[in-house]
Amino acid sequence: MTDLNPKIITLFQILEKNKFRVIEKEDVSVVFDNVYYIYSNGSLEIMVSRERSFEAIDIRPSNDKKIWFDMRMVKTMLLNEDLLGGISSIDEVIDFIANNFNVIMDIFSPAKCLTTKKRLMEMYKERARLEHPNTVLTLESLRSNRTWVEKQADIAWKEKNFRAVVDFYGLILSDLTQLQKKKYEYSLKKVNGRLSNVNNEED
Repeated sequence: MTDLNPKIITLFQILEKNKFRVIEKEDVSVVFDNVYYIYSNGSLEIMVSRERSFEAIDIRPSNDKKIWFDMRMVKTMLLNEDLLGGISSIDEVIDFIANNFNVIMDIFSPAKCLTTKKRLMEMYKERARLEHPNTVLTLESLRSNRTWVEKQADIAWKEKNFRAVVDFYGLILSDLTQLQKKKYEYSLKKVNGRLSNVNNEED
């Protein structure tokens, strides 16, 4: 098993304590250090993944596998954070889950899940609108038009508009190529101010 962030081990313990079990995993990756674990309690699935150094936590209902919701956005929704604020670190997200586990389970319960999903989709759309006010498209059309999304992300990458790269690639996050994931990871770190004096050498 590959070495993991101690905070992620803590999250695994929280999930197991609450009757989540691993249903799928890839925990050995020699070349790219890409690993993932999917936990489920029968109603919800929570995926913890790492690609190179980028770690992410996503959630979805077990009966709807069309889209994963970034736990960072769930945190933004529940804590009423600024949509254009900095992107939370993985440690911050895990602390949020630990402190709000029952609330998260409640908003994704069968009675409230549909409302929660609609709200999260609206937030993705609103953030895209705020970041790109001249683009009049629905989130659904953005996600379905992969070519357009990739083009906008490439333009943003060349212009070193890292927030826009995160926004556009975030629309097709589950289907990114290895190079696109690398650009997404790089841009995410740049948005967080974790990198400085960067020389962008990739097109």
